[in-house]
Amino acid sequence: AIPSGRLTLTATATLGIFLLASSVIITGVADLSVPQKLLQLIVVVGIVAYNWIVRRLGLIKGLYTASLATIPFIFIAAPWNRTVPWLGFVLTVVLFMTGRELLMDVVDLRGDEADAVMTIPVRIGSRASQGIGFGLLYAGLVSLLLWARGNVGEAIPILVGVATVLVACLTCAWCMYHEAASRRTINTLLWSPMLCAIGAFVINIKATT
Repeated sequence: AIPSGRLTLTATATLGIFLLASSVIITGVADLSVPQKLLQLIVVVGIVAYNWIVRRLGLIKGLYTASLATIPFIFIAAPWNRTVPWLGFVLTVVLFMTGRELLMDVVDLRGDEADAVMTIPVRIGSRASQGIGFGLLYAGLVSLLLWARGNVGEAIPILVGVATVLVACLTCAWCMYHEAASRRTINTLLWSPMLCAIGAFVINIKATT
């Protein structure tokens, strides 16, 4: 939105500060457990520090982003303690999201080089980064399959199966289309198997609580 001119930098900064401040206030007054409030504050600090960390520690950009992405699931599971098996799912999110972010860095390679952002593709090259990225995606998929085996809910196998098919199809599409715009679209579509996994997680919570 900023590069297109639809939003000014001032408007974006004002909106961001407002949303972060609102989040902190709601966290303080909401009826949340202490672990949940702590997780919420970690997210706020993580978002505030995101650009600074990415700019200076580009090599851990994907892992940092993936780690932030796991917090909502820990937040949801926190009230039930060990009743909801969330650890395996969190591992799935970390692996899959790190792989997806690495593939996004492959697409953004030229821009990151121009801005002197030291991401993994800038350091080791596009081809090796793609291999690692897809390796992490499929490791996340295996982790999801293992997690699903030990959980209940009739729709979980269906959602996990759909996620598997989507990852396979998007892998083929990535290999077929090499233009940056096409690969950016494919990377965006990689959210779809993650959404299937989130659906399985929600179904499992309803079935076990």
